Amino acid sequence: MNGTSIYDSKKQGKTALVIGSESHGISDAVQELCDELVAIPNLEETQKIESLNAAVATSVLLSELTR
Repeated sequence: MNGTSIYDSKKQGKTALVIGSESHGISDAVQELCDELVAIPNLEETQKIESLNAAVATSVLLSELTR
């Protein structure tokens, strides 16, 4: 959940999307290879959502990245 909002991300050129496990995220070694880390923000401050299912998160990210 650390990273630039996917809605504010600078989408340029070819992109690789790396999705980590729901409980552990991606490894430090993989993070070091990334140019940018993105996240799906909570749009409502009153909602305290801890995580999304990895498949649901992937669909949201792919939808935004392919616009």
